[in-house]
Amino acid sequence: MTASELSPEWSRLFRTEGQDTSIAVRDGARMSLASAGGGQGGRAGSDTHKASGGPWTAAGGVAGELRTSTQSAITKLDSSHEGLESGTAGFASTAALKGIRSGWKSRLEAVRDHFDKLAPNLAQAGKEFDAHEVKTEGTFAPAGRKSGK
Repeated sequence: MTASELSPEWSRLFRTEGQDTSIAVRDGARMSLASAGGGQGGRAGSDTHKASGGPWTAAGGVAGELRTSTQSAITKLDSSHEGLESGTAGFASTAALKGIRSGWKSRLEAVRDHFDKLAPNLAQAGKEFDAHEVKTEGTFAPAGRKSGK
């Protein structure tokens, strides 16, 4: 296959403009992740693949906040419709508004319940991730060297 047979996007990825792709591959053309530096790769001592449970824990906190704000929205929706039926008795729009309100309330309750379940699961994932990360790091630590250094 020649470079002219590749789409322009693939040619740029493989850096093969005007080259035979077999030559480009043989000469070391390859794709890499945008976030991956040219560091030491997987060599011992390289710290290029750091990870933590922090993002999971933070996401759990955000999910908890979203649950709280969704509950506040439900409360406001309920309070804003208090007394509506007594003041608009007989209007056809009252029944329609009641149906719309009921639909929105159901949706908001489903969102609230979703975040209610999601928040502790994300927080637990962060804790477990950190625990596994420490354990895994310890298995790669050279003899005589404690993990975390």
